[in-house]
Amino acid sequence: MSTKKRNVVLTVGIAMIVLTFVVLIICFIRDSNSASDNIDKTITNVFYVFGVFLPVLLEELTLMRSVYKLVSVKPEGIVKICYIISATLVCCALAFQILAFTRVITKDILPEGPIAASSRFVALILLTEWPVIIVSFILGSVRKNKSNL
Repeated sequence: MSTKKRNVVLTVGIAMIVLTFVVLIICFIRDSNSASDNIDKTITNVFYVFGVFLPVLLEELTLMRSVYKLVSVKPEGIVKICYIISATLVCCALAFQILAFTRVITKDILPEGPIAASSRFVALILLTEWPVIIVSFILGSVRKNKSNL
């Protein structure tokens, strides 16, 4: 792979991380200011660190890693499919999470009242974070056997 392609992949990846980080900081400030008391602010802060910033950063790094490997290593067969699935999985999860954190998708979409919808909404967000990170990381770590070269 040429240096130009590597630079493009790295530049786009870093730009995506910075843009997402800025959007998440804006959402964090909005939600932190709307919290009514110190307990709500503490819960909001902990949720944003462990439920938003860290998982989204890990997802974007996993996405960047899978795309970089896809472009630079030029895998074939099942390895290429694993890298593509890894990148696609993370892209879909990131799209859903960013739409949820920017309040484009809200708990009002889910039926069965506000409390049930709220708990299911949080569960949906948590289920699209850590499992996606783990599965995508595993799929992005698949390597071609040296004996098959």
